[in-house]
Amino acid sequence: MTSVNCLHTGGSVGGDSYFEDIAKKNNHLIKLYHFDGHKNTRIEVINNDRGVTNNHYEPLEITAAEMKICGESLELASKKLGRHLPETGYQRHLLERDYFLVNRSGATSFYSIGHWIDRTTGIIEGGTGFISELFLIRHPTYPMYFHCIESGLNYKMTLGGWMPIDSFPSPHGQWIGVGSRAFRN
Repeated sequence: MTSVNCLHTGGSVGGDSYFEDIAKKNNHLIKLYHFDGHKNTRIEVINNDRGVTNNHYEPLEITAAEMKICGESLELASKKLGRHLPETGYQRHLLERDYFLVNRSGATSFYSIGHWIDRTTGIIEGGTGFISELFLIRHPTYPMYFHCIESGLNYKMTLGGWMPIDSFPSPHGQWIGVGSRAFRN
């Protein structure tokens, strides 16, 4: 299936699957980025059943060799966020996967759902915060949107930081949609 509109995501439950639902409703292609050992049930379903229900999906595997190239970018994001970067393991691989979402997708807009660590500094919690920072470093002028789970408020990144907006615009073109596993629609 070819599509001008394409969601790039990691395919986790919660925020990622919310954006997948939006993409499917709008007939967008969905590219799921994953790696060997990734605990992603959607990849398993897609690989086992190429039925009509999965015709929107295109899995993209990132090899172990590819994942080794993103250390410098992850270090920069970690420093800007004031967070510890895991040196190895599953959590590190998730962040390396996020590097490829930002740098390989060609996305020109970014949508996320999660929790603030600190609203005053605009720092977002967890992996959603890391990928948000990676996108901001790589594409500082591209539109970025964030939905805060606690307050239910939506935000857009501006030169002055995250500013409240009424709602997200409809995604189109090449876009990233990611979010907290804690999000339930």
